Amino acid sequence: IQSFPLSPAIAMICCCTEEGQDITLHVRPAVSGPVIPMMDGQSFSVDLDKHDGKALGLTLDLTELNNGPVVAQVSAGCVEDWNEKFPSKAIKVLDVITAVNGKSGSSAEIRKMLAVPQRTLSLTVVRPTERNVILQKTASVGIELKYTKKSMDIVIGSIDEVGLLHKWNLAHPKQSVCSGDRIIAVDGERGQATKLVQMMQEAHTLNMTIVHY
Repeated sequence: IQSFPLSPAIAMICCCTEEGQDITLHVRPAVSGPVIPMMDGQSFSVDLDKHDGKALGLTLDLTELNNGPVVAQVSAGCVEDWNEKFPSKAIKVLDVITAVNGKSGSSAEIRKMLAVPQRTLSLTVVRPTERNVILQKTASVGIELKYTKKSMDIVIGSIDEVGLLHKWNLAHPKQSVCSGDRIIAVDGERGQATKLVQMMQEAHTLNMTIVHY
C-alpha cells in the first residue's frame, strides 16, 4: 500500500534541569469552589518555582519541531506536584508547551529554555482537541507519517492535496486535520506507532482518532 509515505522522526527526549538546579512548586493560597478542568483547545499557564532539588518531571516528544514539544510522560517532580495541587490546570500527556516565560520557539528551543538555570518557570500550555476521521480507502490517503519505534502516536507530516484526507478537510472544515496533528488510535485501539501504521495499512475503512493542535 502506498497511501502512507513514512519518514523517520526525532527520538523522545527526557527534559530535566541541569545538575544542581532545583525545581519545586510555588505554593499559592487555596481557592474555594469546584474544580473546573481545562477544556480541549484551551491555553493555560503553569507557574513553577525552582527549589528543593526536584526535577521538572517531564518527558517531551520533539517529533514535531515547529509547534513546541508535546508532553509524552509526567513523572515524579515539580509538574506532578503542580498537577496534584492544581488539578484544574494539570499538565497531561499530549499537551503542548508553546512558551516558557513568555518566549515561544521551536521544540528544541523550548526544551533548552526549560533547562536554563532560573528562579521561576512560567509555562504556556495548550490542550489539543480530539477528532474522529473515517475514510473509505478508495484511493491514497495522502499523508506523511512521522514516528519512532517507541512512539505511542503518529505525527501527521505533509498532507497531499489529491489525497483522501485533504478531501475530508474540504468536506469538514470545522473538523479539519493539519500537519502536526497526531493519530492516537485506529479503530478505537491505541498502541505503539508501528502497530497503528500496520492497522492503517490493512484497513479498508480507516477510522482514526486524531488530536488537533
